[in-house]
Amino acid sequence: MKNTFQRKSVKLWLKALRSGLYKQTRGQLRDERGFCCLGVACEVYNLQQRKNHKKQLTSKYFRYDGEFSRLPIKVQRWLGLTSENGDYCRRLTSTNLIHNNDQGVSFNKIADIIESNPKGLFVE
Repeated sequence: MKNTFQRKSVKLWLKALRSGLYKQTRGQLRDERGFCCLGVACEVYNLQQRKNHKKQLTSKYFRYDGEFSRLPIKVQRWLGLTSENGDYCRRLTSTNLIHNNDQGVSFNKIADIIESNPKGLFVE
């Protein structure tokens, strides 16, 4: 992780993922059922920026800065992530946080993955 500001933002995201306050969904950042792990990051970003995200409801999908399935670039930069999907390498294979989320990996386990600082997840 690059600097103190980014470390603080990641700690806030990890705390939110582990809080139990967010129900998990798949396939989009947020829908009427809940959030994906990156949708939680968007919510934390908006709370920290003291902004209300535009609740642009398109059918059943919420959009964050026009995105409904990928992390907006400003949130990606705030966290210091290398990609909008949360790409990283683990044990000779590449994957990403979106895939973990959509495969049913719990928010607690995703937080553990993020906290382990896998190669490629954060800008160095």
